[in-house]
Amino acid sequence: LPKPNEPSWESHAGGNAPYAFEWKGMNYLFYSRYDTRPHPDPFYNPLWHDALQHIGVATSRDLFNWDRHPGNPIFHPAPSWSPWEDYESDQCRPHCCRDPHVMRIDDRFVMYYVAMTREPNVSAVAYAVSDDLLHWQDKGPIATRPIVWAKTGMCESPCVVHAGNRWHLFFKHSKWTQHGVSDSPFS
Repeated sequence: LPKPNEPSWESHAGGNAPYAFEWKGMNYLFYSRYDTRPHPDPFYNPLWHDALQHIGVATSRDLFNWDRHPGNPIFHPAPSWSPWEDYESDQCRPHCCRDPHVMRIDDRFVMYYVAMTREPNVSAVAYAVSDDLLHWQDKGPIATRPIVWAKTGMCESPCVVHAGNRWHLFFKHSKWTQHGVSDSPFS
């Protein structure tokens, strides 16, 4: 939690594509924000560089009054496949973690989101799983695409739909919407 009189994580620079999910009478709003807390590089300026981007959550029973989770932010990609924690990365937008899409699959919650891979200029739709909507285990990418042009043209806004015994993944990439079909929601 922020120290007294210190702004919260949510008060920092802008966010992207929130997603609301209802479970057993509680509404969960998942959202991303850019974290502009101190950076190890004294010359780092979040206006000039990509700041760390996390996913957080707020809850509401009535959709009007929201309570931020005291443990925010609750999620970012695993360093095993993403340069998210790598301050030396020359990857385009290495610290992105955004556009959550949450759903219930079997007995677990699944969050699809976008991030950058360690492969130069390759973005990903990835997923994480949870038993409680607050603690997430990253499982890594299910789809990757090269960046089309600097700073944009990456994977964006994933959405997964189960229809006709198949799983359909939709996401934006560059100027187009991509569509993938699978027997599994995880590949």
